[in-house]
Amino acid sequence: MEIIMRKGEVLTVQGSEGPCRVNCLQGRLWITASEDDRDYFLCAGGKQSGTWSGAMVIEAWEDAVVAVQGGKSPERLPALHLQLQPVT
Repeated sequence: MEIIMRKGEVLTVQGSEGPCRVNCLQGRLWITASEDDRDYFLCAGGKQSGTWSGAMVIEAWEDAVVAVQGGKSPERLPALHLQLQPVT
């Protein structure tokens, strides 16, 4: 399933018994999974696969197109926009 993501948009994918593969077709992505201590950054052409029974989170660091195979259907979450204020 190919998904168009806007910068800051987040997808969650619940794991399953079989492998899950994420292909970054365009843009840049940040990926983290509940059962993995590592984070992954993918640029266009990058791939990451693994087996997770928990949740995987995919965030677009710029407008992106991602293909997700395996796992349960991805769920879109609204983009987070944080504005930091200097401490005085």
